[in-house]
Amino acid sequence: MQTCQLDVRNPALQLGASRSDIRRVLHKGQTALWLRFELQREQADAHTNWEVTADSIALDLARRLNAERLVVVKSCRVDAASTLAQLSEDGIVDARFASLADEAAFPIAIMHKDDLEGMRALLYGESSAVEVRGF
Repeated sequence: MQTCQLDVRNPALQLGASRSDIRRVLHKGQTALWLRFELQREQADAHTNWEVTADSIALDLARRLNAERLVVVKSCRVDAASTLAQLSEDGIVDARFASLADEAAFPIAIMHKDDLEGMRALLYGESSAVEVRGF
């Protein structure tokens, strides 16, 4: 069993290692910090590569939690006209993201970390300009 000690100074941020932990935190109106220890490996194996990164891991969690929306925040600029396949080809999301997104029942937005207006618009339902996969 792996252990982790984190100094969480904001009481609204709560650690969660399982889906039930995360659901409990979310139902209390707090923000869950997901600790996905089962993905860690002592030795490299067939899944130790860049085909699946945090992007697809977040998408997988969103699917498992029946999320209403997924917003992936990136350090690079994202062209709102790009498809998920183009974003994958350009290395903005990992190689598996587009195929996993096909199975998602919620809109997905990918945006730059400084796009605060875009995030605000998304949260208030005012715009879908940053949506790369909407409904």
